[in-house]
Amino acid sequence: MNTGSGTASMARPMPYFNAYTRVKAFLKDMMKSIMERIQKHPDEPVPALFKEMCMGSIAKDLQHQIDAYWRGEYPFKQSSPCNDPMTWWQELKKLSDARVLAVHIQHS
Repeated sequence: MNTGSGTASMARPMPYFNAYTRVKAFLKDMMKSIMERIQKHPDEPVPALFKEMCMGSIAKDLQHQIDAYWRGEYPFKQSSPCNDPMTWWQELKKLSDARVLAVHIQHS
């Protein structure tokens, strides 16, 4: 996955670090709950992402995408052509650099 952020953004301090840490922990817990539910109830419908990717890849992509979102980097810096946040997240689900976070946002 290419976030376009490189090592330069990793060296920058994370803005609002305490809030970032809480959001990141919440989303990781959500991911864990979703994966546990999938294992317990494999016949229930789930977003295709959770069937296409392994847990490790989802966790890694989620981490990169949370960081990019929090820093306002691509693709999250792009504004929506409409004023509907859910439509914006729906469009982001189509991008490999945003789809794990977008699925989590829409699944919450």
